[in-house]
Amino acid sequence: MISSFFRGIPRELRVIANVETLSFMQQEYKGVVQPIITAAFWGSDRNLTTAMPWDKIWENGAHILEIELMPLESVFETLEADLEITAEQLDLIKALFRKRGMELDSTIILDDGEYRALISHGNAGIAETERLLSAINIRLP
Repeated sequence: MISSFFRGIPRELRVIANVETLSFMQQEYKGVVQPIITAAFWGSDRNLTTAMPWDKIWENGAHILEIELMPLESVFETLEADLEITAEQLDLIKALFRKRGMELDSTIILDDGEYRALISHGNAGIAETERLLSAINIRLP
C-alpha cells in the first residue's frame, strides 16, 4: 500500500507528492495504472524524514541522491575522481558554487577565465553544457 511510504508526512507535502511526484510514477501493475514507488522521504534544507528505516530507503533507491546529500567538499572530491576533470575545471566548479550560493534567481555570467577553464580540453559538448548551465541561470560570455 502506497500510503505506508508516507506515514507521518505533513499534509501539505503529501498534497505535493500526490499532485506532482506520484503523477510521474504511473505504471501498469496487475491491469491497473497506479503510482509505483520503492522509497519515499521528505524534509527541509537540514532534515530528511521517512516512514521506513533509512537502510531500507537507501537500498530501495535513495542511494541515487548520494552526491546531493554529501558535504560540499566531498562532492568536489567525488567530481574530481569520477569525472576525471582537470584542476582548472574543478576550480571553475568551486567558483560557480561560490558565485551561485543560494541566489538561484540571479543570473551569473562566466568571465573569460572561467570560460577558458570550461573549454580547456576543447569545446565538444559545449552546447549541452550551455543548456544545462542555462537551466540554473549561468550564462556563457
